[in-house]
Amino acid sequence: MNVTIHDIAKIAGVSASTVSRVINDNPSISEKTKIRIRAIMKELDYTPNSIGMQLAKRISFTIGFLVNTESKSYIADAFFYDIVRGAQSIILPKNFDLTLSDIAYFKPGENLLKKFVYSKKTDGLILHVSIANNTILEQLNELNYPYVVIGKPSENKNTSWVDCDNVTAGEIATNHLIEEGYSRLAFIGGTKDEPISASRLKGYKNVFSQLHLKQNNKYIMYSKGDKIDGYDKTIELLNLDSPPDSIICINNNVAFGALEAIKQKGLNIPKDIGIVTFDNFPLAPYTTPSLTALHLDTFELGKSAGKILMKKIENPEAKPEIRIILPQLIIRESSLRRKSQ
Repeated sequence: MNVTIHDIAKIAGVSASTVSRVINDNPSISEKTKIRIRAIMKELDYTPNSIGMQLAKRISFTIGFLVNTESKSYIADAFFYDIVRGAQSIILPKNFDLTLSDIAYFKPGENLLKKFVYSKKTDGLILHVSIANNTILEQLNELNYPYVVIGKPSENKNTSWVDCDNVTAGEIATNHLIEEGYSRLAFIGGTKDEPISASRLKGYKNVFSQLHLKQNNKYIMYSKGDKIDGYDKTIELLNLDSPPDSIICINNNVAFGALEAIKQKGLNIPKDIGIVTFDNFPLAPYTTPSLTALHLDTFELGKSAGKILMKKIENPEAKPEIRIILPQLIIRESSLRRKSQ
């Protein structure tokens, strides 16, 4: 097994970035520390990564924002651009440029690190969680390369990441409907393998468990997250022998489809059936009825990512950071059953 700078750092009792600075003969490290760490390196027969040494001198003044539009996650949602704007609000004033790149258009076999890191085209990376697999994160950590992940990665040790608290968002939506007097709550999520949908569904299930309520699995639907599927899944729910009296929708597109299906069935919202959606889309206040929504501040999400990344660029020894943005419930007509009675 190859010795890494993390192995050296552990034995020396210092950070990996300190080892990296010793390798690059950084004057900020004392001569005594350099001698001690170099002795450990020699004892373990460690050969410094020449690429990592080259990366110590960063000159591009460019941050890469890497996405994958083939992902089924929220990266293709309109709110993604709020994330970009938030990141820009921090990065641009520091005289760095932000370059957006979609890896869905990479050539077969094209290496992400070779294209953006080893080539020194970027001084840091913002990665969407759909891209941030364990292999890439380990390689970036080995190089002590500045990066931050949008979304919670499955392996988050030594990783900086930011995310909205989607579990709490699911809990808030569910509790609100129960408080309004609804008892048969349905959930139309995204696909089964979509992390954000899974987190929101977990929040929904948490409330049933906490309140010792019986959960009807027929009320849980998975969808593509678009209006057509929102309509189709709502029709399926309303055709059940015991249909739900409220629906939590994974996003506004699903909610728009649900509204259409409910109106087609001749049901009254919110008297007969309530609707709550995630993501406070600009049109949500203007539907009929207006949609109750969980607002997730994606601009602040991008802003937080930018702050964490710039801190790492300015101080390579900065420790990994995590920032979780809490949701806000915006109550509108679609779920106000008590007021309608």
